[in-house]
Amino acid sequence: MSEDCAVRPRGEAHAIVGAGVLGLAAAVRAGRVSARDAVDCYLGRIARHGSELGAFLAVSDTAARDAAASLDRRRRQGSPLGALAGVPFAVKDNLDVVGLPASAGIGVLRGTTPERDALSWAQTETNLGMALAALGKLEPGTAKLEEALKAYQAALEVADREPDLLFLSGDLGFMALEPLREKLGERFVNAGVSEQNMVSMAAALALRGFKPLVYSIAPFVVLRPLEQIRNDVCMHRLSVKIVGNGGGYGYGIMGATHHALEDVAVMRTMPHMQVHLPVTSLDVACAVNEMMAQTGPAYLRLNLAAKIDFEGGAAYRAFRRVRRGHGAVVVCLGPLVGEVMKALGDSRDPSPSIWALARFPFGELPPALLQELEVAKKCLVVEEHVAAGGAGEALAAAMLGTLHTPVRFEHLFARGYPSGRYGSQRWHLEESSLAGASLARAIHAFCA
Repeated sequence: MSEDCAVRPRGEAHAIVGAGVLGLAAAVRAGRVSARDAVDCYLGRIARHGSELGAFLAVSDTAARDAAASLDRRRRQGSPLGALAGVPFAVKDNLDVVGLPASAGIGVLRGTTPERDALSWAQTETNLGMALAALGKLEPGTAKLEEALKAYQAALEVADREPDLLFLSGDLGFMALEPLREKLGERFVNAGVSEQNMVSMAAALALRGFKPLVYSIAPFVVLRPLEQIRNDVCMHRLSVKIVGNGGGYGYGIMGATHHALEDVAVMRTMPHMQVHLPVTSLDVACAVNEMMAQTGPAYLRLNLAAKIDFEGGAAYRAFRRVRRGHGAVVVCLGPLVGEVMKALGDSRDPSPSIWALARFPFGELPPALLQELEVAKKCLVVEEHVAAGGAGEALAAAMLGTLHTPVRFEHLFARGYPSGRYGSQRWHLEESSLAGASLARAIHAFCA
């Protein structure tokens, strides 16, 4: 068998290269072309043209041929095959694939080989077929996806009772938003990679009485269209609801362009804007329902959900106590409270009182929180956000205007990129003393 489609008989080569994705998949299912022939054909083309084009960092020849042979056996045995089984494809190296390099184009990660497959890759392998190559690395975003899906599910429920709800996506949500698209039909709009236009479109729709919900990853839906959010939406107090997925360092290795460390500060300054930061998975639907019921603009910042319980099972609101303690008060912005709870573990020394903040503006400080602050005289604020304009500044201002007792106040916040390097979300959190052992040390030092 030839290693290159270019030297195959013309008709045979065309059956593979010229068939297109669906045509090749159909040919493999029908047995007109074997999966092994398809793999060999494309491996031959890579061998022939790869050095000239420089398109591939690594090629998994053996794994691809083994997977193809296995698929051919399953076909001969009459086993059901996936819709695109037998179609070779390349994998960008921002997806972890065991045995293939995953550097995400970053020099310091050159030579990195992941120990497990990213969920997104594993699903693709199961549904589509064999991998031929890897082109880079992205930390698995499964938890972020879970929270986004909960928001979509809440939107589906709202859609049943809100015929004027519209969903606008900035060309994101593949293999996640399909149920919402099917439910909404013409009320689902893919605005493309055009966030400014998407927000202005949403403003115009709101003026006509619709209830638009605008979605993208947090930096793209907040920072890129900020002028349109301010001028078109907020100045007119229009009921446009903005959903940003992966707030803070949520998109990890993708780097600063995909991080949203300033979004809360920016949105807090917008006229009439409500900001929601659900803490747990159960909070997501509550936040969606609340912001859809409110008149005016709102921003929903999604991040990794905390797996915690609130004291007394408290329902979604601005402040909730997670743990009653003594000696100090720790207030956490959004789901980062989960990292605080993990850092403290079962320790009773120290044992500060733990609160979560989930909404801006938050109004008056709760009497129970004020009482604890008056007694403890120590307050530590922890947030996955820059210091300026975040929870620390907002709480400090509220405390200055309310408390009658001096309180020692400290602030743990996202410090950007102290090492000048990028890594996973947790790696960035630990670098800023917002997770793991570094957070535990900071809390112990504050409470001492």
